[in-house]
Amino acid sequence: MATCVRTEAVTRIARSDGIMQGELPLAGSIQADFELFHRTNPQIYRALVRLARYHVGGGVSRVSIDYLYHILRWRMFLKTRGKEWHKLNDHFTSRYARLMEQQERDLRGRITMRKLRTY
Repeated sequence: MATCVRTEAVTRIARSDGIMQGELPLAGSIQADFELFHRTNPQIYRALVRLARYHVGGGVSRVSIDYLYHILRWRMFLKTRGKEWHKLNDHFTSRYARLMEQQERDLRGRITMRKLRTY
C-alpha cells in the first residue's frame, strides 16, 4: 500500500514499509493536490468507503469523515515500519466526503462534513 506525504516542493509516495516509490510535483491548490493524491492512492478512498459502510451497517445513522480518517490514519501508522511514517493530509477529508456522497448512493446523507472554505 502506498501513501503520500506533502512537503514544500513535492508529494512523496512511499510504501507502507517506508521504501520511497517516487515523487509527484504539487499542483498548488488543495483540490488539484487531492485529485493527484486520489489518482495515485485509490486504496485510501476504498478504505474510507469500507469503514463508512461498516459503521452505517452497524446502526449509526451518520458518521464523521474526520472520525473515519483518523481510524484509517491510525491503522496506517500501525502498519508502517521504519524511522518515518507518512500521514494522510487533513486538507483532503472534505474532498473525500464529497466524493463519497457523489459516488456511493448508500452513503448519501450519512457522512457529516464541513463547508469548503477554499477550492
